[in-house]
Amino acid sequence: MKEYTKDFWIETNPDGTVNVGLTDNLIQSKLQECFHILQANTLAVKENEPMLVLETNDGLESLKSPVTGTVLKFNDRARNFPDKIKEDEVVLHLCPVGVKMPVVKRPRVNTRANQQRINDLLMMPQPDWWANAAQVIEYGDALVERPQAIGDNE
Repeated sequence: MKEYTKDFWIETNPDGTVNVGLTDNLIQSKLQECFHILQANTLAVKENEPMLVLETNDGLESLKSPVTGTVLKFNDRARNFPDKIKEDEVVLHLCPVGVKMPVVKRPRVNTRANQQRINDLLMMPQPDWWANAAQVIEYGDALVERPQAIGDNE
């Protein structure tokens, strides 16, 4: 269920994170002449401190945060096309203070298969042209051409 303030609506997700959106009142009154919506702080927001900054013809205007938390995601559409934002769109996805950050599980990489592929590449026979190419050995900052072994001239 959404809770409404003057400028924002707040919705708590089952995992404890919070979605913040803009009310229709704010959209109609401020965003029609707004160029960009910017985050006042990209990492965290504090209640009653600036959360978003509106860039308009009249200058910059800050909107105070209704909640304290860590910013998880910001809607890029709000940044670049604020006049296209609808009331049901999430502008900020936050993790409030006291809520454990959600863990994103990534698929496990099969390191044994990757190691086998690397070993296969290392063990591949070199092409004939590679054996005849001049090789360079690196000694500190100096590059020295590999001395020719006896029988390399043939």
